[in-house]
Amino acid sequence: MIDLWAKEITPTTELREAYHSGQIAWPEFEAKYHAELEGNPALDGFIDTIKAKDTVTLLFAGKDTEHTHVLVIVDVLRYKMQ
Repeated sequence: MIDLWAKEITPTTELREAYHSGQIAWPEFEAKYHAELEGNPALDGFIDTIKAKDTVTLLFAGKDTEHTHVLVIVDVLRYKMQ
């Protein structure tokens, strides 16, 4: 069962399209998405929702598991939830 779809903390359409079209490389996408998350008030609400859970599983759809926005989310969550 999926409990939550956190669409409000996904990359903006502009950022996602810039990366997928090749306008920006992964390191730039990663840095810009990190900045988006840091400035996104919905991130705090997401953290409040998951912090009481024993287990949190993040699901995503994609073929490239080394270059996915989920990795940025995980890094930010690890930092903020220490």
